[in-house]
Amino acid sequence: MLLFLLMAILDPEVADAYDLAGHGLRQPGATVPMSKVVDRHGKAVNLQALDHRVRLMVMVEPLGRDEGLKRLAWWSTNAAQFKGLASVMVMPCGSALPAAKTPGLILLDDPQCRQAALFGSIRTYGKDLGALPAVFVIDDSGVVRATIEPAPAKEQAPKILAAVRRLRQQLAQQGQRY
Repeated sequence: MLLFLLMAILDPEVADAYDLAGHGLRQPGATVPMSKVVDRHGKAVNLQALDHRVRLMVMVEPLGRDEGLKRLAWWSTNAAQFKGLASVMVMPCGSALPAAKTPGLILLDDPQCRQAALFGSIRTYGKDLGALPAVFVIDDSGVVRATIEPAPAKEQAPKILAAVRRLRQQLAQQGQRY
């Protein structure tokens, strides 16, 4: 925790993100900056190049905890049900990312929990920071369209699918490619 506080003092963007986190989970209509999102290899993620305009930002507890490993395993196993509907980005902030491949998932690196904090999805786990396991349905502009509160992943799935289908329908009614 001390390391995160020191980083926040030295990096004003991290400090701003932690300040925003104090306002709670981002709710529909909020815009979350996604310009500094990087993948497991440290490469910037080009959000415009993703397969879908509908995106899921899945926050995962630290991978050093059983809950985080179970949630990542659930998403790895169940990614196929979302494949044709949305691009699925998974972020276990503050954790080393697994070396194993995660087909159907875009694994994001957030070592300082900055991006998780921008979504307001951050909490302490003992002495360390980590993501609160919420899911955000966002569009290609970074606008949150639905916030799925923390719960076991299989309980979140029906709510996520409903929100994704609703956003896809809205985009189709606007005559936009989704």
